[in-house]
Amino acid sequence: MRKLWLIPVFLCMALGVFLIGYLRPWLSPNTFVSGWGAISKDQQYLNATQPIQFNATIKNKGHYPVYVKEVKAIFAEAVNNNFQSGDTTIAVGKWLKPNETSEVEGKWLFSTSGIKNNNIMQAVPTFVSFQVRIFP
Repeated sequence: MRKLWLIPVFLCMALGVFLIGYLRPWLSPNTFVSGWGAISKDQQYLNATQPIQFNATIKNKGHYPVYVKEVKAIFAEAVNNNFQSGDTTIAVGKWLKPNETSEVEGKWLFSTSGIKNNNIMQAVPTFVSFQVRIFP
């Protein structure tokens, strides 16, 4: 009878361990895009639009495996209104072990109106950043 108080204490401890495991990815955000590149081969974009192909490397620098749900491209304010179509959210759906990497790729189409030399990548070198969304 006296040991019944141990049951709620044990349940609270188990819940605490579960919550720490559940919230761990937010407590240690060590998964990020470690490098990316883009190319625009088509010279016809000088008229109105510029197609850009990109690839990015996702890296888990944490001590635990993480589930990478998706990568989201966030465009700079200077070119955000010029974005026409393409992959702004790239589904990954993959576990990454510590120090493991994964590649994602996609295409964007931008309007070049109002952009110096009609080239997004030259006019705004930091025109995009990436946000990695992890578990859950």
